[in-house]
This record gives sequence, structure tokens and C-alpha cells, in this order.
Amino acid sequence: MFGLDCKSITTVKIVECPSTGIKQTFPCNNWLAYDQGDKRIERRLKEDISLRKIYPPTTPWHIWVYTSDKKGASTNAQAILALYGSNGKSRDIKLERNSDTFQQGHCDQFEADIYDIGVPSKLRVSLHKESLSASWHLDRIEMKNLKTHQQYTFHCGRWLSKTEDDKQIIRELPAEGPGISRSLPVVQYIVDVYTGNQTGAGTDANVFINIYGDYGDTGVRLLEYSLQNKDKFEKNQVDSFIIEAVFLKQIRKIQIGHDGTGKHSGWFLNKVVIRQDDQHFEPVTFICNRWFGVDKDDRQIVRELPPTQNLNKITYNIKIKTGDVLQAGTDADVHLKIFGEKDSTDKIPLTTINNKKALFECGSIDNFTFELYDLGKIEHILIGHNGKKFGAGWFLDWIEIDIPIRQEHYRFNCHRWLDKKEGDGKIELDLTPSDIIKKSNLIPYEITVFTGDKAGAGTDAKVFIQIYGLYGRTEEIPLKSKSDSFERNSIDKFKIEAPDIGPIEKIRIGHHSENSRAAWYLEKVLIQRYLNTKSDRSKYLNQINTSDSNIEEYWFICRQWFDKDQGDKQTIRELLPTYDNSDISSNRKELIYLVHVFTGDKSGAGTDSKVFLTIYGERQLIKSKTNNNPFERKQEDIFEIKAPSLGKLTKIKIRHDNKG
Repeated sequence: MFGLDCKSITTVKIVECPSTGIKQTFPCNNWLAYDQGDKRIERRLKEDISLRKIYPPTTPWHIWVYTSDKKGASTNAQAILALYGSNGKSRDIKLERNSDTFQQGHCDQFEADIYDIGVPSKLRVSLHKESLSASWHLDRIEMKNLKTHQQYTFHCGRWLSKTEDDKQIIRELPAEGPGISRSLPVVQYIVDVYTGNQTGAGTDANVFINIYGDYGDTGVRLLEYSLQNKDKFEKNQVDSFIIEAVFLKQIRKIQIGHDGTGKHSGWFLNKVVIRQDDQHFEPVTFICNRWFGVDKDDRQIVRELPPTQNLNKITYNIKIKTGDVLQAGTDADVHLKIFGEKDSTDKIPLTTINNKKALFECGSIDNFTFELYDLGKIEHILIGHNGKKFGAGWFLDWIEIDIPIRQEHYRFNCHRWLDKKEGDGKIELDLTPSDIIKKSNLIPYEITVFTGDKAGAGTDAKVFIQIYGLYGRTEEIPLKSKSDSFERNSIDKFKIEAPDIGPIEKIRIGHHSENSRAAWYLEKVLIQRYLNTKSDRSKYLNQINTSDSNIEEYWFICRQWFDKDQGDKQTIRELLPTYDNSDISSNRKELIYLVHVFTGDKSGAGTDSKVFLTIYGERQLIKSKTNNNPFERKQEDIFEIKAPSLGKLTKIKIRHDNKG
């Protein structure tokens, strides 16, 4: 029952219980007044179940903060805490301030509801970033779990200041108390940042890093004071920084980026190395070699990097379907977080892809590809948007995540609004897989294409490849990447997933373009076939050139033009595997097939269409050896086709494009 003593109108009553994590909403939308409506001042409200929200339950804690009895120790800055334990970490705890808090030699007391973090391991204390001119000397903090009545102490005895001590406003304090036999040590991590040697590689922006390990993370730290250089992050320069934190144990990943400020904010990061003075600590290297800039590469200014030596990046292909309902699309900034059995990502911004300006339009399917470290089996995802911009409401139909190297395909059905004005008002959802498909009949291939070093060798055409094996062939596979491919003297790598067609016998490669920039000089192709346990191994054992017994390597030498105006004027070729990367294998020769085509003696029997012939690849019959205008009525046309020996011919397929 809910009542008021004054004249008012009540729209809703919200009841939140931190200990259970349940937030309930009781709509009213009626007067509580003697002289309005039905003149009642007391009403019984019924909960709207659709608006119920469930959060992780919290536990009340009592906090004592002791400011040192030292000259200048006081501060009026906002203090923020983050508590870490065996079950994870808390949200940021902002300690309410007034004119009397954090005075020299005083103790201030606070209450906070905190997620169940288990047995505490450390406490991070920081001053708000707007408090750069403030200084505070913290003696210690004590915290008591009011549910278990266990009390913990976090000793500091240091300045949080931009002018005192080591000029840091963040401190990490090991926990002491029940269930802790030995507190974790505070260590100094040395972070070496290598800026690339590219033109414009340096940055004027503020660079930050967060280091993640088995025992939590360091939190976001600004890389402010280089040990070597006054001007940080210049081209081809190494800058080292000290980050003091409670011991992380094994370092698992880092998040590094910048805030995009400054006249020249774009930055090319070569790598990051994290080390300690302790010789028992092995340095951990994070290779990047990517741009951080809103107008460069994939326009990201923050990246997550796994250690190079023990976490391999794999490809995650993501499809997102926006619904077909009215005004289903969104202009808001959409993000995705993936939770796996091994680890989870941070929130991944789903931004512009392939220069496509509009994403998440009504009825559209948007495709994204990310190189991430292996998360293991996906358990659930978090999808949402920031609710900003006009027309932020979004009707999400479904999400699919495909992991080629793991041969796994996940589908997450949604079929609902993410809109503050629709349904329960949620703009972020946690989804579990609706379907998990294990694609055992597909295997990964890595294709490396070497464009020749000749004038005009590069192409803007859309190149494709088709792979033929002992048990069949793939479809035509477009070779696409984010960057410019097939430039002169370039090497382009493509990771694909395709059916296991057995040992590779030949490839068909080329393009269908006829424009002036389509000419292409192909030097050679390398295909690495990743075998599964059921895959047959190639009988050409000397084609294998790898230390990994589960990978077969096939070389295809070309050294020819793909151009309508050069060489033999072919834009599609069939290539045989070689014994090494120099000469064509002698076990199968390329033959010349003469094809005689007899057009019938019927009225209108000729055609101006493009005619194609398949002798079981596909070839276009372009240049007749006997006539300038092929396929005229009652005419014989002879065409020359170069192809690998096919043995005894069993069938052909002939067709035209129905044009002309």
C-alpha cells in the first residue's frame, strides 16, 4: 500500500533490494489527492513484471578512510575505490565528499553495496581525473563485510599527487585479513612502447594502457612520464614507463590506445614489451603493427592485444541482422562483448566497415571480421548501444558468430527492441546461443598471393580463386581484405574456410574485370591446407614444406599477365602444383585443347552472346582461330584452350550469358 499526505500525482514507484539484486517497478499514473480524480490518497500498486530488472546481488560494507597526520595531507578531491577479490572486482565506488572529508589526521566513514567479490586481494584507490591539482596523503583504508563481519586492512602511507612522490594519483593496496595467508606484493612493471617507423607514426594524443593478468588488472593508466624522452611516442622511438601495481601473476592481455586529442593524434604502434627488474619474470611481448587513428586503418584508437608468444589470434566473422519492422534501424553506437570459456573481450565498437557509411539499417545484414585471441567455446554475448543520436532505438533480429579455425558457428536470436521507449527500455542485452553448429566438413586454408615486380603489375580488379582436389572443388572464393591488395611486388595473405576436397590437384585463379586498371601480373601462389584427423594426405609428399605435420603446402608458379591486352589475353588461368616454389611439377603437363564448335544451319542459329565451355574449370570462348565473328549460322569456329591434362574426357558443359 502506498500513500501521501500531500496533493500529488504519482507515475511510478521503484523498489530496489541490493541484497537480492532485484529492482521492481510499480506503475501508478493516478492522483493521490482529496480533490482530484477519485479523491483517494492511498492505493495498492501491482508490479509490472516486464519492467523487473535483475542485477548481481550486493553485500553491504562499512569503510573507514584514514588520512595521514602529515602537513598538507588533506584533500577536497573525489576519491574512487575498486575492490578486487577471488570472485572478480567491484564497480567503481565513489566516496561522497564534503568540506569535512579527508582532513589531516581524520577518519571518514562510508557505506557501500558491493558485488560478491569473494576474499579480497587488493584495493585500488584513485583521485578523480579532474582533481589533477589536488594532493592527498592516505595512511590506510579498512573495510568490513557487514554480512560476514570480516574486516580487512589496506595499508598505503603514500601520496596520491601530481606534484609529490612519483606523481601518481592511483595506488594499489594489498589486502590483509581473514582468509589471506600471505598478501600479494606490490611490483613495478616496466612498459616499453615501440612507435613505428612509418611516416606520421608519432602521436600527440594521451596514450593509456590497462594490463590484465590472472589476479585482475591494473586499471586504465596514463603513460605520462617516459624514462628516456621528453617528447613521447615519436616516430621510431622507444618509450619506457613504470606502472606500480599489485602482482598480476601471468599477464594475459593488454588494452592500449589514446584519446584522439592533439593536432597529430594518429599513431602507429609497433609493439609493447612488459618486463620487471626481477630476472625470474620473463618479458611479455605484444606485437601490434597497426594504426590507431580515426582516419587510418579500421579507424580504431583502442586495441586489445594478446601476448605474442602464447595466445594466437584467430578470425571471428560476425553477422548482425537488423529487423524488418518500421524504423528498426539505429544511428547509435553499437557494441559487442563476447564471453568464452577461456576469457572474454572488452566491449568491441561495431563501427564503419569497408567504408560503408550506414550500418544497422532496417532489414540489413552487417558483416564484421575481427582478429581476436582464442576465447574457447562461446558461452554468451553482450550486445547493445549507447542510446545516443536521434533514432537510437534498434530492433535486433539475430547475431551469428562464425569461427573458421574452430569450425564453430553460433547463432543468437533476439527478435526484440533495444530502445528506452519500447518494452522494458533496455538498450543492452545478454544473449546465450540459440544454436551451435560444429562444421566438421570444413577445414581452414591459408592462401598467400605474390604479385610480380613489373611496371603495372598491381590490379584493382576483384580477384577470385577456385581450388580443385581429389574429391571435388570449392566455389569461386573472392580474395578480399581490409587493405589494398595485389599491389606491385606485394604479398597478400587470406584465411578462408572451405570444404575438405582432399589433396589439392590444381587451382583456377583470375578476375572477370575488363577495365583499364584490371591488368595483373601474378608471380606465384602458396596454399596451406590445414588437415583435420579425417583428411587424406597428399601423395606428393615432396610438396610439403613445413615443420607442422598437420599442414600441407602447395606452390603454384604462374609468372604471367592476367589482362585482355597483354600476353595471351587471358584473365583466368588454371595452375598446377609444383614440387617446390620454382618449377612446375612434371607429373602433370599442361596441354593445348582445340575445341571445334559447329553452329547449326537454322534461321537465327547464330549468337552474339559470350559462350562458355566447361571441360570437367570454366573457360570463355573468345578468340576464334577461324573467324572474326564467332558463332554465326552454319559456321565452324576453332578455339585453343590451355589446361592441365584431364585424362579421358567424359563430359562437357556449354552455355552463354544470354546477352548481345
